[in-house]
Amino acid sequence: LLVLLLSKRRFKEFGAGVATAIGATVGSLALLGPSIGTAQAHLNDGMEFLRKNYMVLNRGAIELNFSHSLFNQLKFALLLGDRILNHGGAAASRAHEQAILDAALPAYLVVGAILGVALYLFQIRKLPMLNQTIALTIAAVLLPPFSSDYTLIHMLIPFALLCFYTVDSAREGRIVSGLNVCFACFCLVLAFESFFTIRYAFANSIRSLALCVIFFSVLRNPFSWHRLDESPAGASA
Repeated sequence: LLVLLLSKRRFKEFGAGVATAIGATVGSLALLGPSIGTAQAHLNDGMEFLRKNYMVLNRGAIELNFSHSLFNQLKFALLLGDRILNHGGAAASRAHEQAILDAALPAYLVVGAILGVALYLFQIRKLPMLNQTIALTIAAVLLPPFSSDYTLIHMLIPFALLCFYTVDSAREGRIVSGLNVCFACFCLVLAFESFFTIRYAFANSIRSLALCVIFFSVLRNPFSWHRLDESPAGASA
């Protein structure tokens, strides 16, 4: 989300944000101790546990039903494709499918990073600030290889901003394309699980799809809003 500052040409604030993130990370590792290297090594062990038991696991964990990551959707598609093309539709051995997911994760991270940066540079940064805020927040929810229910809390601020923008647009008598689609999808994203799922089986897929629809809707429909788009006095030139 710091790239919102780049779009506003607030380079000093952007640098301060990066420095704060680095300082907080290194400082927290020093506090954990007994040294920064040792603390990071223990965190690496925790990340490896998360990778094995959640990111690349294809079955056996109920938490996977609540991950909205695109990778969580992609791995089911990869396994289905492998079963159809190579095993006549039947499930392959668990070791074989695990090997596919182990290879897919690093590829997903690299491709996701490249596409994400390219999309920001060539499209997102040219959009109004409200569109950027919504798109970048959705990317923060969808792109990590594991993204559980709690990450949907991040969508509350974009939802609130969209509500305020809609009220302003109505007062000004403006009809804005794309708002109905966004609000309909937000209903799915923010609704209770049991409201629209069958024993939670499709909860993650429904919400991931709804987030993708909002994402592409804000890429296509500009929500120009003077409250966010106007640069404050004293902004860097």
